[in-house]
Amino acid sequence: TAMYAAKVEGKNRSAFFTPGMTRDSRAALRLRHDLRLAIERDEITPWYQPRVALPSRQVIGFEALARWNHPRRGLLLPSNFLDLAQRSGVIGRIDLCILAHALSDLAGWRQHHPDCRISVNLD
Repeated sequence: TAMYAAKVEGKNRSAFFTPGMTRDSRAALRLRHDLRLAIERDEITPWYQPRVALPSRQVIGFEALARWNHPRRGLLLPSNFLDLAQRSGVIGRIDLCILAHALSDLAGWRQHHPDCRISVNLD
């Protein structure tokens, strides 16, 4: 654990092991496991932010933003899990989940608002 901490700091560095390193390592491992379960359980869903045309102040669409409804930690923002998802190789699966939800929601919304648009950020 100390070796990896030293590598993060750059070349020719050293680090001493601290109990906090074990705690942090266990927390990251637990979150990685939870993230894989979250994808299976469909806990990561889009939250929609309106896109507004400034001159008219009219809503012209929505941006789908990933949010994780963690069973123990509550709502997690992307900053709490997307870097881990990229490092773990599951970001593509999250992208597909968000895209599927967004397309399903858009199909329903277009029944009442045919010009509705959604933006989805993909990695």
